[in-house]
Amino acid sequence: MLRKNTGPMYGPGVPASRLKTTYYEKITNLTILNTTKEDEGIYHCAILDWTENTWRGIYLSIKGNDDRTMNYTIVQRSRPANTARLGDSATLECSVLSHSKNRSCPGGLSVFWFRARSQKSLPEIIFTDGINQDDCSWKHERKCVHSFFHNVSSSEFGTYYCAIASCGEILFGNGTTLEAKKSDSAFIILVTVVICLIIS
Repeated sequence: MLRKNTGPMYGPGVPASRLKTTYYEKITNLTILNTTKEDEGIYHCAILDWTENTWRGIYLSIKGNDDRTMNYTIVQRSRPANTARLGDSATLECSVLSHSKNRSCPGGLSVFWFRARSQKSLPEIIFTDGINQDDCSWKHERKCVHSFFHNVSSSEFGTYYCAIASCGEILFGNGTTLEAKKSDSAFIILVTVVICLIIS
C-alpha cells in the first residue's frame, strides 16, 4: 500500500499562522502557538481507512481563562465507593448543581465522561450526551440537580472525570478513582500463610 502525506487544510476562521502540523511515521502532532482563550475546547482526531474509522477527542483547557461565566458545581461519586471486583460493574454519578435558574444557553448542557488510565498519558472521552435544561429536577430554590449514571466494567480501572459544556465553556469535576478491590481468596491465602509460619 502506498502512503502519502498531504499539506494541512484549515477551515474558515482557523488561524493557520498559529497552527503547526507535523508527521512522524504513525504519529501526527498538532501544535497551537500563542494560545488564547478562544483556543479552549475539544479537539478531535479521526483516522479514516477502507475498513474502519477511529475517532478520539481531547479537551484543551487554557490556564488563566477568567472569562468563564458558568454558575455550576459538579459533584461526583461512585457506587460502590471507589472499589470493585473484576467482573462487577460500578455506577458513576455526576450531579450538576445550577445556582441560578435563569441561567440558560441555546442547546442546553452537554455532558462528557473522561477516563485517565495509569498506563495512558492522556485522558480519553468515553461518553457524551446532551441534556435539556427543561428536564432538570428542582429540589431546592434556585438550584437544579442533574444526575448522570454511567456503568463501567470494573476491569477498566482509572480516574473518571465528569465535565459539562454550556455557553461555549466547560467545567470539570474533581474526578472519581475506580480501583480494584482485593479478593477474599487472596486475604484467606495470606492469613493461612501467616498461621502456618506461626505454627512452624
